Amino acid sequence: MVREARALAPDLVFEGTGGESLAAAGVRLHHRVEELSVVGITEVFARLPALRAALGDLRRRLRDDPPDLLLLVDFPDFNLMLARTARQVGVPSLYYISPQLWAWRRRRVKLLRRRVRRMIVFFPFEESFYREHGVPVSFVGHPLADDRRRHPDSSAARRALSLEVEGKVVGLLPGSRPGELRRHLEVMLEAARRISAARPGTRFVLPLAAGLEASGPEAEAAAAGVDLRVVKGDFATAVEACDGALVASGTASLEVALREVPEVVVYRTSWLTAAVGRMALDIEHVSLVNLVAGREVVPELLQEAFTPQRAAAALLPLLDEGPAREAMLAGLADVRRRLGQPGSYRRAAEVLVRELEATARPEREERGGG
Repeated sequence: MVREARALAPDLVFEGTGGESLAAAGVRLHHRVEELSVVGITEVFARLPALRAALGDLRRRLRDDPPDLLLLVDFPDFNLMLARTARQVGVPSLYYISPQLWAWRRRRVKLLRRRVRRMIVFFPFEESFYREHGVPVSFVGHPLADDRRRHPDSSAARRALSLEVEGKVVGLLPGSRPGELRRHLEVMLEAARRISAARPGTRFVLPLAAGLEASGPEAEAAAAGVDLRVVKGDFATAVEACDGALVASGTASLEVALREVPEVVVYRTSWLTAAVGRMALDIEHVSLVNLVAGREVVPELLQEAFTPQRAAAALLPLLDEGPAREAMLAGLADVRRRLGQPGSYRRAAEVLVRELEATARPEREERGGG
C-alpha cells in the first residue's frame, strides 16, 4: 500500500512501526514490529515493557512533530490509545485492517468512531458492521484476491517439490508463530498418522513460516512415522500440491481457501485466552472462510474439539471426489467471489491520498511530505 500511495503521490513520507517489508518500501522505522507483536491474553504480559515504551515514544512524536495523517493497522489496544493522542493534537487517523471489534468488544466501536476518521477494510462483513455503527468505511477488497488462479496445477506443484504426482497429498499448516507450532503440530501429526492408516501412501507437506527451523517438525514427524515434506519459502506451491489440509485459524485458512483446497480449520490457545474468548466472542464462526461466506463452509475444530480423531475424520471425506468435496469447493468459490476484484492495495492507497488532500495543512508544502 505504501508503494501504491507513493505512485499516486511521490512526495509522501512514511515513518512509524513495522518490519523488514516496510523498511524495504522506504518507511523510516522508529520501532520494530517483532518487538511488539503478541497473540492472546496471557502472552501479552511478557511484552508489556516494550509496548509501554513504544507507545510513550510514539505519543511524544505525535505531539512534538505531528504528521499530516496517522495510519493504524490492526492492534486495537495499542492503536486506539495512539489515536486518542492524535485526536488531541489534531491529527486525523485512518484505520487500515480492522481490529476484530465485530467479534468481541463491540462497545469499543463507539470509541473508534470518536477517534478515527475512516476505516479501510478487507472484508464485506466489516463494511456492513461499521456502516451499521455510523463509522465512515471504505471496503477495498482483500489483497489475496489479486491471485486469480482458479484451478491450481497440483501436478506441476508436486513436481516442483519432488513429490510423486499420483496419490494423496495433505497439507499441515500449524501457524506462523512458535507457540502455534508447539500447540498444533503434535495433534496434526497424530491426525496425519490416522489419515495414512486410512489412505495408505498419503504424503504430507508443511509450509514453514520464515524464522522457524525445519529440524523440529522433521524430527517430530519421523518419530510419529509420518512422511512429511517441510517446505520453506514457497507457501503457494506447497498448498497447491495438496488435495486437502489441516489449517490453523488465521489468514492462512483464507489463502488455502482461495486456492480451492478443501480444509479443516483448527486452533488451540492457552486456557485463559480460550475462557475469556468464550465469554466475550459474539460471532457464530471463528474461521475467516466461514465469516466471509456467512455460513459454515469449512469445519472448525477449536480447543478441546481439536483432537487427532476428529481432525482425521473431518478431513478424510474431503480428499476424495464426492458430495462433501464438491460442496466445499462450491463454498470456496463463493468466498473468492465475495472478496472482491484485484487491486486492493491501490484502492486503499487512493483512500489515503484522498483523505490527505481533504485535510491538507498549510505547512505541508513547507515540510515536503506527509
